[in-house]
Amino acid sequence: MTYKHESMIQKDGSLKIENSSKKADWYEFFYYSRHLNSKFGGWNFKSYWKSDALEKLSSNEIIIETYTKNTIQNINPARPLREKDFMLKRDLVEKRGAEDSENLLNFNLFNHLQNSNESFQSIGYEIPLVATNESQLKVDLFAIQKETQHPNIIEIKRKDNTDDSPLFGIVEAITYGFQFWKCQNFIKREYTGHYSEELNCDVIHLSLIAEEDYFKYWNFESKDIENVKKIIQTINNCIQSKNIEFPKGLKPFEFRLEVYIFNGEKLRKLD
Repeated sequence: MTYKHESMIQKDGSLKIENSSKKADWYEFFYYSRHLNSKFGGWNFKSYWKSDALEKLSSNEIIIETYTKNTIQNINPARPLREKDFMLKRDLVEKRGAEDSENLLNFNLFNHLQNSNESFQSIGYEIPLVATNESQLKVDLFAIQKETQHPNIIEIKRKDNTDDSPLFGIVEAITYGFQFWKCQNFIKREYTGHYSEELNCDVIHLSLIAEEDYFKYWNFESKDIENVKKIIQTINNCIQSKNIEFPKGLKPFEFRLEVYIFNGEKLRKLD
């Protein structure tokens, strides 16, 4: 069958963008969710993120299974894996960024997680996961669960972030989590060069951490946490199914999601 290219620019000047379920994956969902406004079906807005996205995704396993299967099987292999220079060993950083900036929040959280009694410890920030600069996927903070050596992909939102809903932050973490999983053999090689323990990617933790005002603005409630955890559970069920062919050298794993409030001095888990 010969492929027929069709321009996105229509005769009347309208734009036509198609992404069939055969090609839809978490990367594409993340990209379009970030760039489409509400007039074009975008959902990442205070008025729409629950009804147009969270409720649809948490109640429709087929959608989640489609995105997950296509992501694992590299249906859209346009994001080349990074193979080195993951910047996995970071020391305490000096204060950077203006007051109330995301950089300052990153600074406070990174240093807090290096010197606290929390269950995970920060070891890196702005971790690049793509080989090219054109399509960077960067993890805000990278931490390790102290007891298990499981990785923890941390997405941070400052208190005045009115652009990214909690679900969008979790979609970011899911996307980065899958890319991290695909890069894991390269990451493990670099990790063992810095640390005595071995990185264990049987479980990948995902954390959304923000200040309390952020969750208040987005009206993030207990039932919303239940719904995002339904999404994670559906992803895990799909990963553990026998209907997916995994890339060479990779094996099934599971995500574990937690949501925290950070007040500058300590974390509080939201349930």
